[in-house]
Amino acid sequence: MSDEAGAPRPPVRIEQRGDAAWLPLDRPERGNALDGALVGALIAALAECADRAEVRAVCITGAGERAFCAGGDLAEIAAGGEALSGYAELLRSMLRFPKPLLARLNGHAMGGGLGIALLCDQVIAADGARLATPELNVGLFPWMILPVLAAQIPPKALGALVLAREVLDAPRAKTLGLVQTVTAPAELDAACARALENLSALPPGVVAEGIVALRRTQFAFLDEHLERSPKRLAWNLAQEEFRAGVAAFLAKRPAPWARESDET
Repeated sequence: MSDEAGAPRPPVRIEQRGDAAWLPLDRPERGNALDGALVGALIAALAECADRAEVRAVCITGAGERAFCAGGDLAEIAAGGEALSGYAELLRSMLRFPKPLLARLNGHAMGGGLGIALLCDQVIAADGARLATPELNVGLFPWMILPVLAAQIPPKALGALVLAREVLDAPRAKTLGLVQTVTAPAELDAACARALENLSALPPGVVAEGIVALRRTQFAFLDEHLERSPKRLAWNLAQEEFRAGVAAFLAKRPAPWARESDET
């Protein structure tokens, strides 16, 4: 995709709004799915925001109205691309980011996109947003985001989310504590602006140290997990079930292991 001047449109851009930087994931035609370029651009944008004194808080959101982030780009993965190669480093960069992170869920947050949202310090969602980890539908386990999910979701609810592929609507996600505020789409920007104004008013030096400690307390095993998960992910990506599941998904047919009840 290109911008109005015909130049390639960056997959992530930095929009300074007052004391906050907004980082839209900008692949709306693909549900803002994570490919190698988007993951790399988000890592770079976070690094730049960390160095900018005028940035006191950051809002991550999705372009368009349909999706915050649809997760990994299965078409790129099926073609042998690097959609997930930098994801572990992205989670590490968020974990050590020295400023408050807000997720603005303008739409669905799926798989790896849900991991990004839930690693943020606050989440504000439009009332039509949906949260899910549908990876097993294509033969993939959500290896990378397991500790992010497990730190915030009760065990049986986590099992329902991962194994039963339960889709959480925004009010249910709020009940579980995954979302702090649910609002009508027309009020989403205003709700995020209020939250960012409040976060930007905090003492930046103290917050820079404290917020990293807060995340490391919440996600105590994330660093250790991210050392092991790429190997587990690589194993999973090499399995025939995954290759067959992705092929079925792209062809819009049931996965070979699906029962009739899974198709309805």
